[in-house]
Amino acid sequence: MLTKIKSFLSLIRFFIIGLISRIPWLCKSVQFSRKYYNCPLDTITTKIEDWQMRERAALGICKPQSGKILTVLLGPIRDRVLEEVRNKPDSITYGLKDYWATSKEVLLRNQGDCEDFAVVALRRLRENGFADKDIGVVLISGHALVGIHHEHNDFLIIDNGFFTHTAGIKASELFPVVKDGKKLMPYAGFNLFEKWSY
Repeated sequence: MLTKIKSFLSLIRFFIIGLISRIPWLCKSVQFSRKYYNCPLDTITTKIEDWQMRERAALGICKPQSGKILTVLLGPIRDRVLEEVRNKPDSITYGLKDYWATSKEVLLRNQGDCEDFAVVALRRLRENGFADKDIGVVLISGHALVGIHHEHNDFLIIDNGFFTHTAGIKASELFPVVKDGKKLMPYAGFNLFEKWSY
């Protein structure tokens, strides 16, 4: 029942955002073009590069895959990953404050936090023929989700429900988000082979 209510509220939100986006003076267009990630010594870079190396090794992947974007699969993939990954913090799942697990590690435990949801969703997108260049984990202060880069300056979202319950909503229609008085925006992203900033 609660899931149906959340889905209904998400649809209403999506509808309202759609209406607002058609009124030019109410909506400023936000663009999300990928830029070269140039912070070589920060903690996030180290986490990203370590995860990329471990994920490629765990899956036996050595080169990027080409493919296409199939938006009709976004909802079913999100639903599958929600069933596969129960939301639990890293402190419970791994006994650590923050740990970026490989998709294999997450699927063995069937639980994890937002990064764990995102890396499993990334894996499922690859398994369904999406190109590596089009997909990635998107980082926002205190959260991670999956982005499918279908346009040069925008991406579609798969989220665990923190921001949206609707798979495939455009980032430009959702962000910026204000939570607890803070304006939240994507700041970086990565996949198995690349990292970038927004």
